[in-house]
Formats: sequence, C-alpha cells, structure tokens
Amino acid sequence: MARRQLGQLRPSTTSAEVLFNPSTNQPYTIDLIIGTNSSGGSVDVTIYHHATGTTYDGTTEVLATSTLSDGGTLEFSPEGGLSDYRKLGNVAVKTSVVDSVNFTAYGVIEGEKV
Repeated sequence: MARRQLGQLRPSTTSAEVLFNPSTNQPYTIDLIIGTNSSGGSVDVTIYHHATGTTYDGTTEVLATSTLSDGGTLEFSPEGGLSDYRKLGNVAVKTSVVDSVNFTAYGVIEGEKV
C-alpha cells in the first residue's frame, strides 16, 4: 500500500474542523499529521479522532491541547496510527487562532491503487 497525503487544511474557525474524512468504507490508517504555525504568535492546537465524526471534545482527543510557537512545526505520529474502516470516521483539528496553522495528514487507505 502506498503512503500518501490524505488531507490538508488551514482552519478558518476556532472550532474543530475536519482534516480527513474517508470517502469510502475502506480501512485507513493515518500515521503522521504535521502542523506548521505561521500566525506570528503562539497557537493552541488539538487533534481529534471520532468513529462517527460528530463529537470533538475531551472524549475524542488524540492529542490534548498543545501550544505551538510561531514558526513551529508539530509532528504527531501516534503509535499504530489512527485507524478505522467506517466512512464517517473523521480526524479533526482545532486551533485557538483562525487561519494560523497548516495541517497535513499522511497515511494509507487499504486496497487503494495509486
């Protein structure tokens, strides 16, 4: 299976926004999320993974709120990756400042031919 970019987002609100939403019920694994802060100041960042893509709070956090300094880069690589097989299983990100952090998710979708 080929590892590739699965999602990219620069959140335009301070609410959780979907970084990756699978388009099929194919099993997927996201093994790396990179966030780069270009806001001019520090930004709080939170990452969520929810099986039905409806709840983004402390119960679905996979990276608790962390501060990313200006110009800083976050590399989130959870052991075993973030995996699911349901079409509704979303990975979302939240920032404390709008239009401040570029996020990119990398991983694989099982059975995908690239």
